Amino acid sequence: MRKAVEIADEARKRFIGRQHEPSLGYPGEDDKYWECEPPLAVCLSLGPYGATLSPPQEFDGLYPPPYGPCGHASNPPNATESNSPNPTTAFASSPTDDDTMPEDSAVDALSAFHLRRLRVFACDKETWAKVDCVAFETVPLVREAMAIRRAVGQLVSEMNVEGTEWEMKPWYISFVFPNGEFPQERWCGGPKMDVETVVRAALVSGPPSSEGNIARPSGLGINCTEPRFIASIVRQMSEALGKVDGGDGPRPWLVLYPNGGETYDIESRTWHKSLTVTGEASYEDQWAADVLQTIPNHHTQDQWSATNGPWGGTLLGGCCKTGPVHIEALARHIKGTSAR
Repeated sequence: MRKAVEIADEARKRFIGRQHEPSLGYPGEDDKYWECEPPLAVCLSLGPYGATLSPPQEFDGLYPPPYGPCGHASNPPNATESNSPNPTTAFASSPTDDDTMPEDSAVDALSAFHLRRLRVFACDKETWAKVDCVAFETVPLVREAMAIRRAVGQLVSEMNVEGTEWEMKPWYISFVFPNGEFPQERWCGGPKMDVETVVRAALVSGPPSSEGNIARPSGLGINCTEPRFIASIVRQMSEALGKVDGGDGPRPWLVLYPNGGETYDIESRTWHKSLTVTGEASYEDQWAADVLQTIPNHHTQDQWSATNGPWGGTLLGGCCKTGPVHIEALARHIKGTSAR
């Protein structure tokens, strides 16, 4: 796992070195060319527990006990068998079910999972020094967001012992909204959790655990979701932030990196482009324009310096089925020009 950080750091050095002097390869630690504008950051990407399952569950959130109420059913239960419940992301059986014990146990299990992975990087001084920020991304469950915050809080308590110099990197939680909806149900077979509930889970302070305080992320947002759903979710997130954020401390950043706007056909096992391209724009340019349309009043370079509303700033990028051409197009649109 730490090798991935080492590879990313070496790639950064080689890129910077070749921008200044191709024959040098990459600069040494004390080389004057180590500085780069804009600075290149290495982001430690830590996905959800669901990404470790087979089949993966980062979009459905069907986690087996003790991480959730039930796992993915390879053979869906027969509808006529009353003793075979349908897969669900909720512990509550009804709107009036207030038994929180299973939910608390799942948060504990997920917190332990994320803490173990964080320790792999944070406890190695050389590796941690190469990391600039930490991303907990493609999170499909409110309980997992709460578990992540608890894990970070416990890590900070463990590492900040007397006589040590250690600091948590800026970090964020990014959620996934397949088809524009959050995967977790309020109760079995009930409606999906709304955006305000998601924002509260990510930001509102909760009671400290026995291991440490609940940490607050530096940002939150959306990833690996089709661009056509982003604008509505961002509006709801901004409204929710205005309600739940008490103004204590810095405002969180808004993090957005949607997928390439393509849908996957399970039967044919192929991807299909779903964006509507207008005029002579390329598919990647249309994607970039659609992404920027999700951020009100941020369509030109000058407007990027304008107010971010309730957010401390905005971080944009691309997720699955995007590549360098998409990001290049996004950079051009941010600068207010379509010229290469």
